[in-house]
Amino acid sequence: MYRSKLVLLFLLLQHTIKAQSVSSFMGSRSYALGNATACINDEWSIFNNVAGLTGINEATASASTLARPALKAANKSAFVFAAPLKHGAMGIGAFHFGDALYSENVAAMGYAHKLGITSLGIKLNYIQFNAEGYGSKGVISESLGVNTQLTPKLSIGAHIVNVTQPRISTSDNEKLPTILIAGAGFKASESVFITSELEKSISLKTILKAGLEYKFQQKFFFRTAFSTNPDAGYFGVGFQPTKLKFDYAFRFEPNVGSGHQATIGYRFLKK
Repeated sequence: MYRSKLVLLFLLLQHTIKAQSVSSFMGSRSYALGNATACINDEWSIFNNVAGLTGINEATASASTLARPALKAANKSAFVFAAPLKHGAMGIGAFHFGDALYSENVAAMGYAHKLGITSLGIKLNYIQFNAEGYGSKGVISESLGVNTQLTPKLSIGAHIVNVTQPRISTSDNEKLPTILIAGAGFKASESVFITSELEKSISLKTILKAGLEYKFQQKFFFRTAFSTNPDAGYFGVGFQPTKLKFDYAFRFEPNVGSGHQATIGYRFLKK
């Protein structure tokens, strides 16, 4: 009975588990924008496009949690810290997915540097897989990112997740798949930002994502998005006073129900 339950859980979460360790996208802002992260520059770039770390102006710490009421075994949580350096920017992060039966834990460290209009980034992940009754397995993966500001309004970005495809199972030669992501961001005005991207994993269908962010009164944000394969809709709000940042995002997918992500951050403003 125990083994049957474990196998059933793996089958139900097969698609979800494949996506976690190789694309641990986090942050309520990113979530509300459909995880179209190729051209988003903030502290959560450590788990998205690492090149976006160059957009950090102050040291920032942030924590986020994602809850799925209909699929609690797929809940996620993460913490990040990012800071500008004399040359470039750095970020570190910790990520957790799953429950006592099956879980994944990720420790990430990244660096990005801007050369002219282009930002380049590299990230290392240590990923630990844990399955009750089956032990644990740890691997190291690498990600690369690039972001170019073509004009004051238009930017393009791309990142490759899990470049070296580490082997996670020696018995069947199973490897973590590489994910290729490319997108564009358009700042239509001081208040409106539009982002879109294509995501392609070797073993999965191409995903199209597109999102819109509207800023009003300088401190409040409204966000919405959609994505395909599977089809999902997104909605989010944000509030950013001087030092603190609060963001909330909601996702609805017909097959697995809703997802709720909340994020809080603190910026260490320069004196």
